[in-house]
Formats: sequence, structure tokens, C-alpha cells
Amino acid sequence: MAQCESSGNWSINTGNGYYGGLQFSASSWRWVGGSGLPHQASKQEQIERAYQLWQRQGWGAWPACSQRLGLTGNPGGWGDSYFDAHAVTQTSSAFTSADQWRASYSVPLREGPSSSADKLAQIPRGEVLRTGERRGSWVQVEHDGDLGWVNTAYVMSV
Repeated sequence: MAQCESSGNWSINTGNGYYGGLQFSASSWRWVGGSGLPHQASKQEQIERAYQLWQRQGWGAWPACSQRLGLTGNPGGWGDSYFDAHAVTQTSSAFTSADQWRASYSVPLREGPSSSADKLAQIPRGEVLRTGERRGSWVQVEHDGDLGWVNTAYVMSV
């Protein structure tokens, strides 16, 4: 989520009224108990407060990115949630030699290489997936006999 919202920059303040890695408004930040401004807080505090905001507002707190990423359901708590961005942004080119990937997060298996494609299943975090064709930031995988697509931001090579 942070990669989508702020390119993973936890201290960003662009002057648009939204702050930090998860682009809180100042009022949303205060609503979930934050003090000061979000971009001045640690990454960990931003993640914890984002989970609190999610509990109150759901994915609607981040409408564009949650839709783009196809996020649904409970993120599973701040410690292992959708909100915690990868330490290093991974792209499909980073996996060219791998034929198996592991789901870093609970991720939707899509019918096509797009977050707007129909969801076939929800792949649990930790699941090992066999890979197929790649298209941009999407890779075709097999999960429980279903062939579909996942975004490479949510999987890592095994």
C-alpha cells in the first residue's frame, strides 16, 4: 500500500494535505490518536495507525490504491499487514530466473493481469506458487488448480 500511496517514502510531505507513507490527512491521523503530523512519525507508528484507520473506515480510507491493488478483507493486523511495504521494491525483472514464488501477503488471484479483473480466489500469505507468463508487474500462477494472475508486489522468489 505504501508503495502505491507514496512510493514507499514514509517521511513524504508534498504539500497536498496528505502525509507519510500511507498519505494520512492530518484529521485522520488525529482521529486514530496520532500527534504531530504523520510524516514525522516512525514507519511502525504509521502502520499501526493505518490499521486503526482501516478498522474504522475499511479500505475506503485509501480508495484509489486499495482498488488498484485489489485489496479486500482483513489485512491481518499491523504486524503482518497489507500496509507494511516491502523493504525493497520488487519488479518482475527481479524474478526472471525463478519458477516458484511465495505470497508475501494474502493476495487475490485474478482472472487477468489487472486489479480490475475478476477475483478467482484469495491466496493465503506464505503459499508457494508455480509461475508462468509475465506481463509487466503481473505474473501468471497456479493455486489450488486455478490458473490466474497476481501482482509481483505481493510475491517473492523462493
